Amino acid sequence: MNIHREPIYKKDEAKFLQEIEALARKDNQLKFSLLLENIGSCQRLVDIGCGWGQFLAMAQDYAAELWGVDESPDRVKDIKQACPKANVVICRADRLKLPDEYFDVAVTSQMLHEVKLITLTQEKER
Repeated sequence: MNIHREPIYKKDEAKFLQEIEALARKDNQLKFSLLLENIGSCQRLVDIGCGWGQFLAMAQDYAAELWGVDESPDRVKDIKQACPKANVVICRADRLKLPDEYFDVAVTSQMLHEVKLITLTQEKER
């Protein structure tokens, strides 16, 4: 039995996708740096839809307490690797139940297309 399979992407396609991912990471670093400059230091920060924790990793020196929220249980390991001091909540952003007025700063990036906007903005305002 031959189990050899063709790669999903041709070599030039794979290289192109890697370059796109590298540009996206650089773009995120720039956006997150600007955001952190405007936020300054705070006591408690939550990143709703934190993905693998790139923003949390960058925010470690800006907040005493960091929280990351993502719906994927597979992300916990990634978040903890990127930002070991982060508290992680596995939950859909539109079903999030965090304490009222607990956080000084709530941020979200690149996930608004995944949730009902009215529900999320109401939750962020709490």
